[in-house]
Amino acid sequence: MQWKRAREIRPNFSIFGPSIVPTDIKQGAIGDCYVLAALASLAERPSRVHEMFYNAKNASGCYLIKFYVNGIPTGVMVDDLFLCNGSDLIFARCKGDEFWVALIEKAYAKLLGSYTRLPSGSTFKVMHTLTGAPASNFDHDPFRNDENLKDAHWERLKSCDKQHMMMCLSSN
Repeated sequence: MQWKRAREIRPNFSIFGPSIVPTDIKQGAIGDCYVLAALASLAERPSRVHEMFYNAKNASGCYLIKFYVNGIPTGVMVDDLFLCNGSDLIFARCKGDEFWVALIEKAYAKLLGSYTRLPSGSTFKVMHTLTGAPASNFDHDPFRNDENLKDAHWERLKSCDKQHMMMCLSSN
């Protein structure tokens, strides 16, 4: 394994490809599926992903990425140096030559303190950090046979969908 610049990994790299879709995202060798699930939800609105980047591809290989810390827009600067095994990124990546996923994951890891702080976390907290919007969590116990509760959850999901809210479901 070695650290390589984006242009060494993919000579024709770009931050964004022709489109941004949730299925672009591939998890790497670290347990941060909760981060990638929130990012996939955000990718349903590509403009929100674009808005996270203060700058596009540049010669210096440095990117300022916007998060919201306690609701305050906060820029996190990262470079395009990634841990690789040959030409494969070790951590999260896109399926093509795009690097938006790897850069956001790297910036989020830096925000937390390091990649070692990424494993295990809360999707709704990441959603708040990515968007600055209020986020909430509600639990559904599939073993609790309460039809009223199931109906209430379903109605809540439908209401959120009608309001075009971003949603992300996860399981333990």
